[in-house]
Amino acid sequence: MSLAVKKEPVTIEQLRDIFRLTDVSGVHDVFAEAYSNLQATYMRAQRTAAESSEKELWADRIQALRRFRRNLGAADSESLMSAIVMIQTERIAFEQLLD
Repeated sequence: MSLAVKKEPVTIEQLRDIFRLTDVSGVHDVFAEAYSNLQATYMRAQRTAAESSEKELWADRIQALRRFRRNLGAADSESLMSAIVMIQTERIAFEQLLD
């Protein structure tokens, strides 16, 4: 499942359907992709943001996500699915700020 072109966050129910047939490593892979997509969007936002206060807000969000990701190192698949939804929501919010 690729999250790169999603304009709406994937839901936990959709992820449960997808991962019902896979192991937890599949969830980790999608989590990593979602986080990577968010990072790419953040870098774009950082380059194009006009006001420093916006940059600080975005930087704070990314820092919070980095801490969150560190804490999920040994998380169960349900926690990772929740994280994927949250990360996708943040990425979409960044994209909307850029439009």
